[in-house]
Amino acid sequence: GPEDGQPILAMHGWLDNANSFFPLAALLGQNYRLVSVDLPGHGSSDHRPAGASYAFADWVAPALGIADALGWDRFILLGHSMGAGIASLVAGAFPERIQALILLEGLGPLTTEPEKAVAQLARHVKNRLGSEVERNPRVFQDREEAASRLSEAVQGLKIESARLLVERGTRAVDGGYTWSTDTRLRTPSVLRFTEEHVLAFLAAIAAPAFLVLGDSGMRFPESIYSRRREALKGLQVVKLEGGHHLHMENVEAVGEALVSFLKGIP
Repeated sequence: GPEDGQPILAMHGWLDNANSFFPLAALLGQNYRLVSVDLPGHGSSDHRPAGASYAFADWVAPALGIADALGWDRFILLGHSMGAGIASLVAGAFPERIQALILLEGLGPLTTEPEKAVAQLARHVKNRLGSEVERNPRVFQDREEAASRLSEAVQGLKIESARLLVERGTRAVDGGYTWSTDTRLRTPSVLRFTEEHVLAFLAAIAAPAFLVLGDSGMRFPESIYSRRREALKGLQVVKLEGGHHLHMENVEAVGEALVSFLKGIP
């Protein structure tokens, strides 16, 4: 979109990349400027330094830093899956910066009960120490093979969508291509938020908010979903045909829903 269009910052899901929003971008029209990013450790972005981890709370500063680098004081925030969880924290912690919030297949991050934190930390440390042992990365003959494997691994992801993700999600090595994502992204979180933490962030969101769910997408336990939906006052929800990547698979319907929502934003 044009540089003077309403700014939208788009953040992808776990192990995806900026190309996740490529199909949707063309449908938003000339009123919006969509900037989609490779989050740290994903796509073509740098990995975090040695010794660092990917704690969920640490995604907030990069997200806000990107907006600062673009010179955006207020902007529309769009997130899918993990990106929706990040967007929920950003919008709650910095409500004055967010003009509108759009969540695709996600409403806050994953949580753990306090009594399970001990085991969560133990899993993180054991996995992290093990992942520091050098391993041979999986190598594909070409990107088409990588796309085929990704399409098979992710339920409902069509080969055309897999090719888009593979385009930014692989790098050339001897013998072919391998994933460019940081392997530490697969390490269990050091600690997770509790439900009470997430509810507090959702309650602090002041921007108009819109949640798009796929009818065959991720499943929230009703006890969790109902409390989160109630905490985010005025949340609009629509369920459309599609799975977890419905913004890549049912593009027209998702684009129409987003534009309709955004037209009502002052």
